Amino acid sequence: MVSDTFCFGPPILQNGEMTVGSGGGRAQRTFIGTNGNPGDIWLVVSDGRKIDGESSGLTYTQCARLLLSKGCTFGVPLDGGGSSSMVFQGEVLNQTSGRAIVDFVYFK
Repeated sequence: MVSDTFCFGPPILQNGEMTVGSGGGRAQRTFIGTNGNPGDIWLVVSDGRKIDGESSGLTYTQCARLLLSKGCTFGVPLDGGGSSSMVFQGEVLNQTSGRAIVDFVYFK
């Protein structure tokens, strides 16, 4: 019986090595990483394309480097662009362009 399933990809960090291709300019990004220990998870959202008036966003390489700096050995991008959003205790923590959010990670 499957209780949880995930479909992301392709990884930007695998076995502690960056696996980023050449694509992916600066944009809003949502990505997740771990070092493999239960409960050690980094969820990151960046504003971008100056939607917030300040941030130019991140490249996939910058996302992978950030995860590496936090000790992660595996990381994948989630949906990015204008739908990148993070909500904590009912409060939206970043600026969005208002595009519909189609992928999500939920922790209870």
